[in-house]
Amino acid sequence: GDWSSDVCSSDLLLFYFNWESFRLNQQSSVNRTVLTDTARQGIYTYRDTSGAVRQTNLLQLMNTSIDPTVQGILGKVPTADKINNFRLGDSSEALRRNTAGYSFLSRNNTKRDNLLAKVDFLATTKHTIAGTFSWNQERVDRADQGNDYSVVPKVYTDTSRPLVSLNWRSAPGPRLTNELRGGFFFSPTQFITDEEFGPAIVTGFLFSNPVNTFLNQGRYTDTYSLQDNASYTTGRHQFQFGYQYQGIRVNPYNDAATIPTYTIGIGTGNPAISAAQLPGISAADLTAANNLFASLAGYVTSYTQTFQVKDRTSGFVAGQGSNRNYKLDNHALYFQDNWKIRPRHTLNMGVRWDYWSPVDERDSLFLLPVVGSGQSAEAALLSTNGTLDFAGGSAGRPYYNRDLNNFAPNIGLAWDIFGDGRTSLRMGYSISYVNDEMITSIGNSIGTNDGLSS
Repeated sequence: GDWSSDVCSSDLLLFYFNWESFRLNQQSSVNRTVLTDTARQGIYTYRDTSGAVRQTNLLQLMNTSIDPTVQGILGKVPTADKINNFRLGDSSEALRRNTAGYSFLSRNNTKRDNLLAKVDFLATTKHTIAGTFSWNQERVDRADQGNDYSVVPKVYTDTSRPLVSLNWRSAPGPRLTNELRGGFFFSPTQFITDEEFGPAIVTGFLFSNPVNTFLNQGRYTDTYSLQDNASYTTGRHQFQFGYQYQGIRVNPYNDAATIPTYTIGIGTGNPAISAAQLPGISAADLTAANNLFASLAGYVTSYTQTFQVKDRTSGFVAGQGSNRNYKLDNHALYFQDNWKIRPRHTLNMGVRWDYWSPVDERDSLFLLPVVGSGQSAEAALLSTNGTLDFAGGSAGRPYYNRDLNNFAPNIGLAWDIFGDGRTSLRMGYSISYVNDEMITSIGNSIGTNDGLSS
């Protein structure tokens, strides 16, 4: 609306509030592989080379029984009465052999809330204070990250992102205006699982695993900003100058491989069923028979355990997830003169100085070659007697040297060709120093940095 000049002169509070809620309730079709009744008992069904259907109890054939751990896992697998399709497995409408499909609907919802609040306070004719608060929260079911039989996905994406911005604009005199602005934005993205894991994860079954093997991962990204911009006018000159700061903190984490993993299969040292024991069996069916046998007997073909460093003195720690804390700061100063040379000609000249601090990792969990006195970095890297050691601010070895010569000039000219303010010709030139994915570049190197994970 229109405000009269005497009302807007001072002592006026304006505010705005908005809430938006979004709910998407839907389901996705999921198909899993389950065992037939006979296969759950260890009875393998196949057609021999003559086309006849044969059945053999593999457990009795190999003089063993179902492994107790596998028995517990099988208790979480839907039984054969849930079979409703043959798009998976080796069964058909005419013959139920060993495996078939169980199709069901899994929840695939999205829940999103957005809040926005703004306040403007005209304290006096010379001072205005403004503030903005924004908050976004979203939870998304991740049915695409499932491998189990849950109708409510155990994995979901969770975000809660607040933004705060405060602004103070003042005009101490007719020629000078100043604006002080600051705030922060927190942007976490988390992929979370509700799965209850035991002491280990077992994979490689002939049937779909009832344990969802996805582990927590995500990142926290916090950005802080502070700037002061001033403008001073005198004669034909308008001077603009100020200081700007941006601080970025990123904490990516990944719990993948923190739990030992056993893979089921027939490997070295495990007894395997031979073709002679299953007359007339094809090579493909013999492989499937051994996979069923290994799945029920609980034979392990491989075992993995990841070890990672927790800090610079911990050594390798079993079950330790990947966790890094990156830091990047930007400080900048600038000055510009908008000079009205003549009524139809305006010249803009200025310079900006940027300092991007070297990217750092809080705990210095990064290895770099040790460069000896009088030795070049290349020689240290290629030396057969070279030494690696931790690098980073807290270790007293920054990843790279500071760069203090980022001076960025800019110049521009505007010409009102006909003097009527309707047609202008503009030209300019500038240099800029930007954040060219600095944290991502260093993070990629740290992620492939050998020696801190095994």
